[in-house]
Amino acid sequence: MPPITDPLPRPAARDTAAAALPAVTASLARGVSGSVLPDIVVGPPRIGPWVSLSRSGQGPDRGTGTTWGVTTDRNLIGMRNRPIPGSTGRVQAMRILGDPVLHAPCGTVTDFGPDLSRLIEDLFATMYAARGVGLAANQIGVPLRVFVYDCPDDEDVRHLGHVINPRLVAADGVMVRGAEGCLSLPGLEAGTERFDRAVVEGVTREGEPVRVEGTGFFARCLQHECDHLDGTVYADRLTGLRRTRLLRAVRRASWSAEAGPYG
Repeated sequence: MPPITDPLPRPAARDTAAAALPAVTASLARGVSGSVLPDIVVGPPRIGPWVSLSRSGQGPDRGTGTTWGVTTDRNLIGMRNRPIPGSTGRVQAMRILGDPVLHAPCGTVTDFGPDLSRLIEDLFATMYAARGVGLAANQIGVPLRVFVYDCPDDEDVRHLGHVINPRLVAADGVMVRGAEGCLSLPGLEAGTERFDRAVVEGVTREGEPVRVEGTGFFARCLQHECDHLDGTVYADRLTGLRRTRLLRAVRRASWSAEAGPYG
């Protein structure tokens, strides 16, 4: 698979688009045009940890260029008659690469009481504040198997929800190397291989079974969040020059002083 060479959003177009959308959908805003995407991108975080991956049904793996667009208000239709996730939550501090909680497997949730609901609300609130599309509990320092998501797939269909005690039961299809980032490595991205289909099973906060299937961009999100709960960050999946470049970028990052030992 050749490296992705799709255009990145221009900052001005990106910021204008984000300002025009409600805050709850800012994580889905994307701009147009820009420059060529290298293997490692260093700079201020863009909208969402994987914004560079959002595709509208076509991409390098299909032999064509990626088309960039802005998510419209149609994504709000399914939320008009429901409480907004995270509206009662509190934004929590994000744990940074090297923090021990990010590099150890999380524990199984056994208590489905009010504390769990508060955790889910805090995760949504923190994810939206950071303009992310997914967040795992250990990223805010809670070592439990819970993650939330508000993420589009390659057809720009929105997927919104949470999974408790998730298990990645399937990851198959085409292996795609795409630029992947993480809210715990702010401002950095690296080409990371993921399957373009994933299935996760778990339960909801009410203890009801749930099965989530994703393709493309959303499949990458599901695999990324399940990795987090197993104590793995995307940097762990890199080898060779890509890993060397990312670790060099980590050492140069403005937040490197906050990072614990890694690599």
